Amino acid sequence: MRTRIFRESDVNRDPEGKFARKGFAGANSPTADVPDSPSRHGTGRGMPSIVAGADIRTRKGDEIALDMHHDGTVTFAVNGTSVTHDKATASTLMERIGEASAYEEDFEAWVKSTPTGPDGRPGTPQLAALVRAEGDGAVSVRLAPTPGMSAEALRNTPPINLSGDDQRKLGEGYDRARAATRLDTGPGELDVFLGDGKTFGFRHVGNDGEPVEVEFNARSMARLQRAINVVYEGFDEDDPDGPDDGVTEVDINTNAGKVRVQLDGEWRGDGPGDRLWILPADHDNWGIVVSGNRQEAFGEALEDLELLAEGEGWYDPSNR
Repeated sequence: MRTRIFRESDVNRDPEGKFARKGFAGANSPTADVPDSPSRHGTGRGMPSIVAGADIRTRKGDEIALDMHHDGTVTFAVNGTSVTHDKATASTLMERIGEASAYEEDFEAWVKSTPTGPDGRPGTPQLAALVRAEGDGAVSVRLAPTPGMSAEALRNTPPINLSGDDQRKLGEGYDRARAATRLDTGPGELDVFLGDGKTFGFRHVGNDGEPVEVEFNARSMARLQRAINVVYEGFDEDDPDGPDDGVTEVDINTNAGKVRVQLDGEWRGDGPGDRLWILPADHDNWGIVVSGNRQEAFGEALEDLELLAEGEGWYDPSNR
């Protein structure tokens, strides 16, 4: 008999069946995004604004916090000064830092951002940052703390100096944050990200309306992906004595305990019963449910994280 421990019925839902954002009986109404905290964990009901981030301490002792928000914007916080840019501006800034590191000196690049006006049209471009080569691969970055700064004011802003190793750590943190994704799985929102300790993380709204997380180490993630492939294919090619088809449920051992992977209905189907379930077998602290029409996006998000983890050298999908 199939058992689903994650109690979806305990979570308030809107008319479309998604996790509700307001109207929890007997509790304060949650907002769409709970306030961010330095630990990047939610401090109340609902999903946090920040999906993933990184903290970098430079060789000179400066602290950089990089946070990727669910809407694609990126916040850079340096020594108490915080600026938020759209995805395109943040990407350009990182590219200019890489370019500047190749020059000894006499290189500077102005990074501009284009705000969107109330009518949805692009506004007037504004200076966002100044990147300069400082020699020996070092780079200085000046971030505009307020919109509309003049070039002179930005040039006089105190810089943050990045050595080659600082740039490497910043680049790795940015790549990790950029690979994180917030997905609409049908039943609710799900964050997928790489954790600090070489893990694959998942975050969603739990039974009490607050965000919960589970993280799998590399070997557990490889087992999880294999189990998903088995229920997708309907058979286990590594089990010569198993059935040739009809396999819809697989239990695996992970660092987070025993996990059940189950496929109901059709893979990528559009019916209400077409769902992928990833559930803990012994408790209900978390549970991932993906509707059929969201399963492709879910698979692509996991693949992006796997490729990045493989590139970092700590993940091998064949090491189960």
